[in-house]
Amino acid sequence: MINEWPDLRNLQEPKAFWEREWAHHGICSGFEAQRYFGKALALKRHLNIFQALTDHGIKPGAAHPRHTFERALQRRSIPPKSFAMRCGNKNGIKILIEIRVCTNEIHAIPCSRQLKDTCGGHGDIKLVSKIERF
Repeated sequence: MINEWPDLRNLQEPKAFWEREWAHHGICSGFEAQRYFGKALALKRHLNIFQALTDHGIKPGAAHPRHTFERALQRRSIPPKSFAMRCGNKNGIKILIEIRVCTNEIHAIPCSRQLKDTCGGHGDIKLVSKIERF
């Protein structure tokens, strides 16, 4: 899990990060912790969002229009109403922090509630190779 689901803000204490993830997301899953994380990693591998972005020409260090990210996700069978993008702002540049995807155990599905999207509908979004401080 250290390689596949790291805490990019604190690489020294991964266990605390996973405990927070479990408390925030996993407890309500109905699974034991080990099964929850196993299923989450399997879904991560199946959706392979980073590869979808890379295949669509979105590389770390560059900024791209939002619609470029949306098309890359749609090609990976992640429909528009199935995800939300979270961004931060650094010196007026939107930095992608996270892409949240609603799923069942296997596929992206339409979200049952609206997820908070902080990247806005216009302008470029930068994909970074590591967490940048805000």
